[in-house]
Parts: sequence; structure tokens; C-alpha cells
Amino acid sequence: MVPSMAGEEDEALQPSRATYIIPFKRFPAADRHLSQAGTCIQGHHGWSTHKDTLAYAVDFRLPEGTPILASRRGVVAACADHFRLGGVDQVLRPRANFVAIQHEDGTYARYFHLKHQGVKVAVGEEVEAGDRIGLSGNTGYSSTPHLHFDVVDILPEDTAFLEFIVHDADGSSPCAAKPEFIPAIMAAFSVPLTDQEAIHAEVILADPPDARAPLNNADLVHGRAVLVERGGCSFETKTRHALAAGATCILVANHNDGPELFCMGGSKVPVPVPTALISKESGCMIKEAIQSPSCRGEVTLRNSEGYGRARRNLHTEANGDGNRLMYSTQTLSVPFTHEGLQFIPQEGRNYPPARGTRSRNARACCAVM
Repeated sequence: MVPSMAGEEDEALQPSRATYIIPFKRFPAADRHLSQAGTCIQGHHGWSTHKDTLAYAVDFRLPEGTPILASRRGVVAACADHFRLGGVDQVLRPRANFVAIQHEDGTYARYFHLKHQGVKVAVGEEVEAGDRIGLSGNTGYSSTPHLHFDVVDILPEDTAFLEFIVHDADGSSPCAAKPEFIPAIMAAFSVPLTDQEAIHAEVILADPPDARAPLNNADLVHGRAVLVERGGCSFETKTRHALAAGATCILVANHNDGPELFCMGGSKVPVPVPTALISKESGCMIKEAIQSPSCRGEVTLRNSEGYGRARRNLHTEANGDGNRLMYSTQTLSVPFTHEGLQFIPQEGRNYPPARGTRSRNARACCAVM
């Protein structure tokens, strides 16, 4: 058992089979004391935003451009660094640059609020603990430059594999030279697919496009996938109207430029057909491709390989009826290790730790979606 730092909360005393290092190097004394660089500004169960699904996240105050290091060995599962803005506007919640790394036990570490073009790794790249993976920033829903770090059981950006192809109307030959692989995120309330199961279906555009009312083209949608635009009503309303029309798969196209993706929520009960979000850009591509009467589009939707690896340690949320949300993400409590000490970061303390030192208290300041 690795010794813990004196004064840490009880959960830091529990041994961990995995080793996590603080994802940045210790700052010089002047930076630690004058700007509180490296200070934990929100810990587990933070009063500001670390509640519910983010209960075990940690925020560290970091100057923009600080090298971010992999906390644990793994493979890069997802990343984004095209967003530029940060602030406390709610529209910025899904617009934080990030890197997510999957570990050998199927869990993921997430590193949020990286700077514009601050990702230094690529999806599929293997990294070791201590490797540089990005540069800290202040993008997304954030009021000050910092790093949001957490470990999760399910990564929304690594739940779905979506393929789109266009055929002649009679299905005789493809209209496009090759299939398009479209980034997609399974809704938290989607019925789960098995690792061996996939949905193959022709895709039809909803009428009305945002499905705020019963679909006028229910006869066309029946037995097929339906593409619905985000906005105009709740996700629950959209899915209810799509299900009433007999859709076998629901794709919701975002209405914000980006590409911007996030995990749709709002229901504690799984819908009975697979449901996923795609970007506005992908939605426009599908619409344009199937506008011609001589062409029809088909989608194939299945679980990603990463989600399959995560399933064995999957946390699931159950309601009173026993229904489970198999794509719902939960943060996990994991201790860090530094020079023989095992600990859970505490608000107001500086990291990586030096034995016997404490930092001044700092105010919590951020949120991520």
C-alpha cells in the first residue's frame, strides 16, 4: 500500500491498482505563490460544478500554454482543438478542447480546456505516463485558465461508429466512391447495442425537420432511420415523434457550427431504438447527398471498439423500474501517486505535492459538460 499524505480525505487511504501522476510538472516557487500555478481550485464534490456525473473531477489552475502530460499509459481515443473561445456562457459547455485517453482496463482519462490548436497527439496514438499530450488553455465553459481532469467509465466521443453511403435509388450501385465515416455520440438514453449488433437502414429526412410535431412523412420513416434537426423542442419530444412514425434509428443533427458534439440527455428511461447525435456539418452532408431523387442514403450504426472495451467495467445508472442507461458517463474516484505518496487533490493545495507544504485556498471557477 502506498502511504497517503497527512490530512487527505478518507478515500485517499484506499489503495489503487492503477497509478496516476499529476498531469503537469511542479512550478517554480514564485509561480506557485504569486499566481497559484498548480493549485487545485476545485476537487471532488466541489461546491461549484463537480456534482453528480462530475463528482470526482479535479481542476488545477494553470497558465495558458502549460505542457499537459499523460497521467497514465493508454491510447488516445478522442481529441479536439479547433475551438477558440472560453467563458461562462452556457453555449460554451460542449466547446472545450480536450484529449481523452483509454487505459488498459477500459477507463478513460479526460483533459479539458486545452488551448486552440493545443493538442499534441492523434487518435490511435499510444502514450506513456509523462508524455506531453497538449497545452493547457481556457476554452469552453471556463472562467480562468486551468485544466479539468477526470477519469470516466464511458467516453461519449467513443461510443458510436457511424458509416454513411449513398446508392442509386434502386440500390444497384453506390453513387459515392466510398463510405463516409461520421463522428457520432450515442445518446445517454439510447437503447444499448450489443458488441455484435449493428443497425443498417436507409435514412429519411424528418418532416418537419426538427420533429417538433408528429411527422408528416411517417409512411416513409417507418422501418428506416430518420434524420432530425436539433432545436425547436426537447430531445424527448423528437424521439417520441420519431418512434410514433416507426423509425428504427434516430440521428439528431446539431444546429451549432463546430463541429460540436455532446451526449444527449434528459431522459432516465432508455428509448427503444438506437439514438445518436451528429454534427451540423455531418447533417448537412447527409441532406445534400440524398436530395436527388435518384439517390438514397444508408447508415450503419454500431458500438465503437473503445466502448466494447469499456463495457466490462461499465457503470450503469438504474431507475426504479430497473431500466439502465448504458451510455451514461460517470466520473471515478482515483488517487494520484507522487514520490511514494498516494493522495486525492484537495482544494487550495498545490501540486505536484512537496512533503509538508500547503497552498493558500483558491476559489472554484469552472465547469465542463
